[in-house]
Amino acid sequence: MPPVKEGTMKNEAKKPIKILFASFEAEPFMKTGGLGDVAGSLPAYIAGAGYDIRVILPKLSVIPEKYRAKMEPVACFDVQLSWRRQYCGLLTLRHKGVTYYFLDNEYYLVEACLDSVIDGKVNNKFAVLCEWVDLLESAVTRSHTGS
Repeated sequence: MPPVKEGTMKNEAKKPIKILFASFEAEPFMKTGGLGDVAGSLPAYIAGAGYDIRVILPKLSVIPEKYRAKMEPVACFDVQLSWRRQYCGLLTLRHKGVTYYFLDNEYYLVEACLDSVIDGKVNNKFAVLCEWVDLLESAVTRSHTGS
């Protein structure tokens, strides 16, 4: 990737631009292909260019224990999904200069295989991830700014 010119990554107040990068997979935590490769390498490159980037991922059971053991809780919520409320935990881990957030829910976001179909939930887990990223944006933003 070409280098970012100095000054192009900051707003008028000279504060780093904040980016929340959402993905279903990212190496080294989990990956099945190209998306995992890109989501695992691009945030570190962007952080190295001076941006304040955070990555949000599902906390799937395929994440190696050495990373799971280092995750720290940030918050937990009950989230309305259609006719039921579901628990959602938010955990964090710093890796290679990037802060990662992990969404935790053992009903939708735990399957051991990224592309598995268990009880017809394969489509639901992508929809749930998108919905929760949107709903939790304010919580991540508060954590992100320290307010």
